[in-house]
Amino acid sequence: MSDQAQAPQGHADTVRAALSRNVGVDVAARVGYLVSRFFIPPFVVAHIGLQAYGLWATVFILVSYVGMSTLGVSNAYVKYIAQYMARGQADKANALLSTGVSATLTIAGTLFVLITLCCPA
Repeated sequence: MSDQAQAPQGHADTVRAALSRNVGVDVAARVGYLVSRFFIPPFVVAHIGLQAYGLWATVFILVSYVGMSTLGVSNAYVKYIAQYMARGQADKANALLSTGVSATLTIAGTLFVLITLCCPA
């Protein structure tokens, strides 16, 4: 009976230790990200100038918005392509992947053209 009682407790300790370690690493990464966001702009402005920094910041904001617009899409692609491949349906996986790549390239190309046309020379 004591072996059965120790097994769940041992597993709980392992999970607790892993969770604590992962949370600690995540918090450290977020603090590092915050610190880098505080010190990078003055460094960049000092080296490339305010006008170039404005362009740089605009590009990164657009990249961030495009990245947010794909929220969950890449996870769905991975899931469904893995399911199709596990079932031996490579044709469906290829069709899904080629559709996704085509759509992404079309949207990215359109945004590139729009940004290029809208930017002052």
